[in-house]
Amino acid sequence: MKDKEYLQLIELIKISLNLHTDYHLLKDANYEKLYKLSKKQGLSNLTYYGINKINPPINKELYTKWENDCINAIVYDVYHQEAYKQIKKQFNKKQIEYMMLKGIILKKLYPSTDMRTMGDIDILIHPHQRQQVKEIMNSLDYTTLVYKKNNEDIYEKNPDITIEIHTELFEKKSIYYHSYKNIWNNLDKYSNSTEYKFNLDDFYIFIITHFAKHYFHAGSGIRNIIDIYLFRKKYLKKLNKTYIETKLKEINLLQFEQDILSLIDVWFNNKKHNEATKEMQQYIFESGIKGKQENIYYNQIKKYKTKTNYIIHRIFLPLPEMKNHYPILNKIIILLPILYTYRILISILKKPQLILKELKNIIKIK
Repeated sequence: MKDKEYLQLIELIKISLNLHTDYHLLKDANYEKLYKLSKKQGLSNLTYYGINKINPPINKELYTKWENDCINAIVYDVYHQEAYKQIKKQFNKKQIEYMMLKGIILKKLYPSTDMRTMGDIDILIHPHQRQQVKEIMNSLDYTTLVYKKNNEDIYEKNPDITIEIHTELFEKKSIYYHSYKNIWNNLDKYSNSTEYKFNLDDFYIFIITHFAKHYFHAGSGIRNIIDIYLFRKKYLKKLNKTYIETKLKEINLLQFEQDILSLIDVWFNNKKHNEATKEMQQYIFESGIKGKQENIYYNQIKKYKTKTNYIIHRIFLPLPEMKNHYPILNKIIILLPILYTYRILISILKKPQLILKELKNIIKIK
């Protein structure tokens, strides 16, 4: 029954995006459940537009929830757009080279930018300009939440505007890190600005790669498929298919992209499922907007072949990760056995309940 409800959600999304007006597919829909599913996927603000078109017989309380989600999305979209303009202005003024990432760009593909929500604004900068950026963000009244702990610094300002400043597109432990290590060499610069951008082909490859990062970790939701569909709908004729296939093949994501395109055909072009699209659809439906913890365990066990191998990996992290946690290892590698022991003891003392919870979840996975 839930699959049917999710497929009705896809129909409601298509109506919201002005892709068709075949409203009879929703004639027996349970709109209370449709609202909950769209909320789980972070799409209730988008589906509100479809609700207003079909005007279904729903009670005032449910309609108000949907309406409020849309109003909140509109408000936050205004906040995000204003923050985006302020930061760009200051970065250009202070000669900070930067590239806007993901959501703030993808928003423009939707009929209305508020339809595409995002949790934060992501920006790529050079590592050597990190301190300058911190000073700029603080001058704009942003509070520094995270600074120089990894490849991203996090700043926040009320009302709930979060900015993630990236010095790398992927963490060093990511399998995609080396493919994007020298990304600045492949970017195009805007005229009369310090802003850079991907060309269309590389931006498409990046959104596939970024989706894969989340998909194969904790899972990811319907919105990513909508992003890719709308991007291809607008730019397909301008994309270099041969170049894209070559690059995706190099990072082992060509089949992943082909499965995405097949699922897009099922959802938006009324094509039939194959086994890969059925599996991907179910995984996306269950994952929600940010994935779920069980997927992390399942995917990691799958990666390391057995539960035992995964547990060993969790206890004895690879050397690059240990160096990230304990920088002293970069100078004194002989301390590695001592720090492994220290890490195990501290984890047992400080996080016994979390360890037990993880072990229980691992045991449950078949």
